[in-house]
This record gives sequence, structure tokens and C-alpha cells, in this order.
Amino acid sequence: MSVTRRHDQGAAAAAPRVPQTLPSPAELAASRLRMLELLVDNAPDAIHATDPEGRYLPYNREAVRLAGVGAGDVIGRDDREFFSPAQAEVLRADDAKVMAQAAPRRFEQAHDTPDGPMVFTGVSGPLHGERGQVVGSFGISRCISDRLAIEAQLRAGGRRYRDLFQASPHPMWVYDIVTLRFLAVNDAAVRDSGYTREEFLGMTIIDIRPPPQQARLLTDIGRAGAARGLAGPQQWAYQRQDGRAIDVEIRSNDLLFEGRPARLVTAHDITQRLRAAQDLRFSELRYRLAAAHGQVWDWDIGSGHGDLPAAFWGLFLGCEAPKEGALAAQVVALMHPVDLAGLRLALTEHRARRQPCEYRFRLRDADGQWRWFHFTGQAVWDAAGRATYMAGTVSDISERRCAKRALAEAYNRGVFDQFADGVLLIADDDRLLDANAQACTMLGYRRDELLLLQLSALLPAADRGRLARARVSSLKTNPQLRKWIHQRKDGSRFPAEVSLRRLDDRRTIAVLRDITARHAAEQAVLACQEELTALTRRLLTQETVTAQRLAQGLHDQLGQTLTAARLHLQAALMAQRTALPSTLDGPCRQAIGRLKQASRELRQVPIDLPPPVLEDHGLVPALRAEIAQAIGNARQHVGASPNVVTLQGAEDRLMLQVRDDGRGIVERHLRGRTGHLGILGMRERAAAIRAPFVIERLPSPERGTRAALHWPAPPT
Repeated sequence: MSVTRRHDQGAAAAAPRVPQTLPSPAELAASRLRMLELLVDNAPDAIHATDPEGRYLPYNREAVRLAGVGAGDVIGRDDREFFSPAQAEVLRADDAKVMAQAAPRRFEQAHDTPDGPMVFTGVSGPLHGERGQVVGSFGISRCISDRLAIEAQLRAGGRRYRDLFQASPHPMWVYDIVTLRFLAVNDAAVRDSGYTREEFLGMTIIDIRPPPQQARLLTDIGRAGAARGLAGPQQWAYQRQDGRAIDVEIRSNDLLFEGRPARLVTAHDITQRLRAAQDLRFSELRYRLAAAHGQVWDWDIGSGHGDLPAAFWGLFLGCEAPKEGALAAQVVALMHPVDLAGLRLALTEHRARRQPCEYRFRLRDADGQWRWFHFTGQAVWDAAGRATYMAGTVSDISERRCAKRALAEAYNRGVFDQFADGVLLIADDDRLLDANAQACTMLGYRRDELLLLQLSALLPAADRGRLARARVSSLKTNPQLRKWIHQRKDGSRFPAEVSLRRLDDRRTIAVLRDITARHAAEQAVLACQEELTALTRRLLTQETVTAQRLAQGLHDQLGQTLTAARLHLQAALMAQRTALPSTLDGPCRQAIGRLKQASRELRQVPIDLPPPVLEDHGLVPALRAEIAQAIGNARQHVGASPNVVTLQGAEDRLMLQVRDDGRGIVERHLRGRTGHLGILGMRERAAAIRAPFVIERLPSPERGTRAALHWPAPPT
């Protein structure tokens, strides 16, 4: 079918156009006039026109229907034939006023019609002729009786709903969804809140919420804005004018109020219901606590009243129970000050984090002794997030704590005596409070003998003055590690490495380690180092003397001999130039050149032999030669390039530093192990002139090695 239609359309498109005759202007005007008459005649509004005497001219179908006559009975007649004399007079006066003012006007009038009284609204205005003169009037009107009747019913219904709104026993209000301001409140809301109606209308719904719920309210309003219709029920707390909070259950519904989007809220007071449920929870909580262990206590946070059984006071503390309302004051009076601060902190954290509360504290009994108690507690929160009630148990743990402490002390004493180092507990007045077995063995005393001594008795007389300074220093730096000489009971002495640590504000722990063997090894190492240093000095001196002798011998003997041979050969060549065969002239001149070269090389030998180079040619040539050799060694052994050599000095100091970017020195050479003679030689040469020497591997991201020597001039 679609193919056939496309074929027909194509055939039609291919057919030649047939010339058509266009309508004349008169025909077009007649067509437009006919179309206008049809539009006017089929319009839903009543349309008519009158001449200056009030006689009807054109009259559309709706106007004829309202008049209740035939279409041919209207033209040429006036208002007196269709309306009462009074109404006809009003209509005639209105037409005359419109034609006189030559301007249209709007109207709303009631008229009698065949269907009964009706109200019309519309517009009337003057008709103008071809030259602009007024030739009559027109009117366009529409019946609005049905609309007015509906509006009257709505107003009546609105009054009924307003009466129901005001008479509701539950608080109700309407608020603007955009501004959140109250638009209307009923009498119950005014009565229960304590605010006047005028105060309500000047506030928003945020103003009647407790501060903790205001953020939640804004979140819920934003969520509810996307969903229309009934919302709820929801539980909230409202704050009265006097500051007291009321727990309510609300339902809300969206509506249009005086043309603006609003929400109607109904609130039901559930404070008593929640109180009953809370009392039930409190009873269950106390029952569970009583079924556990210890004495049960409770505390009404709002009123501040609490209760703790009389058996607790008499059984554990040996005193009478406090009077009603004095529980908190009595507990504060008997509790250790340190524990009181901790208990308050534990309660604060429990109410903030809502985690189980547990604490241990001390109370002073009737004999003045401190007894230990274990405390547990659990709070209950209301809908606004406030802790309103708390209950728990308290148990005497003094005996259990003493047994646990004795067990811990026995264990600690066993560990204390097993230490390989000696340990002393020292009071601030230098009294010895305790000592382990190793300390007794080191010092040659029994433990009971040590506890009768002061620390100064364990030191030589020359070292006792250091005690006061060490005590002051231990307060600033903790821990400390120092070497002290200690004196045994038999008078013998031994070196010890001592670590001091403050245990608390009255006691200090000293850990002693006997370093006699290590001290002897250190002395042996120092002696060996001195021997190596002396040997290095002798080697340097011998090297210098040998180099000087070699340089002097080469220069004064072999150098002069070579020079004399060259001069003699030149003189002979000049004297026998004519007599000498030509075949010998070349070899003789080559021999003279070789002698010159040998003399130059001989003069270079002393330069390459430090320290004669330094003695004969100065610092700069000697350094240049040494630096060249060092750079060559670095490139050969660690692939370093480039090298940076820094030399700074003055009359009283000299600093030499060498850096490279090679693979870096290995760890065993940094520690100066045997087998790397170059680094060992550098260390010994530096020690020989008493100059600090440092060699280190550069950290990442740098690479390579840095060696530095700093020589200070010896004091004069």
C-alpha cells in the first residue's frame, strides 16, 4: 500500500501543473467576512452590537440562547423587550457611557434570563465607522454563575475546615515550606506551648526545636520536599516557651494555603507514654544489675538524686548511709582526689560515646584506710539524645587487689633478680631502697647491708662530688648513660657503665654494667693505636729523609754527570765539525738530545717524590701531583667522575675535602677493617699530625664518597 501511495505521489509530482484562476479582491473580502461571521456565531461567549438608539444589530448564537427568542426576533429590538425596565435602563445607560467616552470597559452584572437569575462578566466598548466616528456599541459577556456558586461552596468548606482546625484537641499548625515560618496555629498549640499566637506567627518551626534536633529537622525537611503527601508518624521533641521540652509524635501533609505551598502538622503529646516506657526500662536495668554482682546504685540525672544501699556503707566502709539527696556529696568527700578526677572523666566519656562505663577507685573507710572498689554504670538517653538516668554496680575489690599486687611483686622480684646487670633503686636523698642479686654480687654486699648505705658509699671519694650534678642532669635528660668507678666492700674498684632513669618524682633507677674487661680491651687498643701512630711518624720521617737523600743524589751526582757528558759531546762536535765524518754527525746530535731528555726526566723525579717536592717546589706543585694521583685512583677503583677537591686554610687551620660520585665506599672499609691499606694509611697519617679524619658514604639521592681532614694548628 505504501509503495502504491509513493508511486501515486510521484506520478502526481511528475504531472504538469494546471494553471488556476486566483480569486478577486471582492471574493477574498467576502470570504473573510463569512469566516468572521462563523467565528462570532460559534463563540462560547454572548456577542452583540447595538446602534446609537440601543437597537440590536448582529447577535450571535449564544446571545440568542440567553435571550430565549429566535434569531430573527432580535435584530432591530432593544433591551426593554428582553429585560425588566430597571435592568434595561441600566444597560442603556452603560451603552451610552461607553459611546460617550469612546473607550471599552469591563463589567460584572446580574440579569434575569429564561433560565433564572445569572451573573455575567465581560467587556463593552464603542463601534467606530469608516471615518472613526462612533456608530454604536458592542458587548461580549460570559455567564459566571456556576463558578461563583462553586467558590461559595469552597468558602463554606474552608470555614468548616478552619473550625475543625481550631477545635482540634491536639496542637496543629501550618508553615510555609519555603521560609519555614508559621502561617497558622490552632488554640491547642498556643495552650500547650506557652507562646501567644502573635509570637508563633513571628517564628519558624526551627525556633521551637531543641538545639540538638535543629540540624536533623533541616535534613528531614529537605528530604520531605521531594515527596508530597502524608508523612509520619515521626517522634520529635518541642521546646516550650519556658524552655521545657515536650516529646511529641507528629504527622504532616502538604497543601496550598492562601496560594502558597505549605504543610499542615498535627502533634500528639507522648511525654507520659515515653515516661512509662522509660520507667519500665529502668526497672529492667536494675533487675539485671541486681542479678549480677555487687551493690546496685542508680542516679536520676535530671534531679541529681541517687541511691546506694545502706548495706554498702555499713559492710564495706563501716559508716552510716548518707541522708537522702546527699549521696554525691558523701562519695566526693570519701573518694581519693586522683580517682575522683578520673571517675568524672570516665562518666563524661560514657555519656558522650555511649560505651559501657567501668572504673576502679578508692574510698576511705571509717578507720582511715583506703579501700578499692570496682564501678560499672550504664546511662539511658531520651529521644533528644540527653542522658536522663544511670544505674550500675559497685563491688569491693580490696582483698583481690592486695592478692594480685602480692603476686605481681613476687613475679617482679623474680624477674628483678634475674637481670644480668646490677639494678639499684635510689631515693632522692641517695638512700638505697632496693638492689637485685647481680648488684649485690658486683659490689660484694648482702642486700640487707646495701639497704643501710647511701649511694656515696659505693663511690671513691674523688667521684662523690659528681652525684649532685648527675641528679640535676637526670631531671633534664632521661635516661642517661655514663661511666663511673665503683668501690666494692673489700675496697677494690671496678669501672661500670651506669644508666640512670627517673622512676617517679622521688625515686631513680640505676642499671650497672661491669665493663672491666671492655675497659682493659679499650686500653689495649689505645696503646696499640699509639704504637701505630709513633710508627707512622717514624715512617713519614724516614720517607722524608730518604726522598731528600735520593733527590740530592740524583741532582748533585747523576744530574751533573749527565750535564757534563752532554757539554763535552757538544764541544767535541763543534771542534771536530770539519774533520768528523758525515755519518757520525747525526748520531752525535741524537746522543746530545737523549742526554738533554735524561736531564729533564731526572729533574722530574724529585718532584714526583713527596715530600721532597714540597720542600723543593712549594705547596701548589705538590698538591697538583697528589690530586692527580688521587683522581686516577678513584676513577680506576670506583668509577668516580668528576671529583671535587676543596682546600681551605689559614695560618691556624687547614681543611681538605674530597668528594666523588662513584659507587661509594663499602661498609667494611668505613669501619677501617684490616685489608684496605689506603684508608688505614689515611687514618694513620691523620693521627700522626693529630688531625680529625672522616670518611663516609653519601646518602641517597647523592652517590659516592666524601673524605675530609681538618687540621688545627697545635697550641703554642
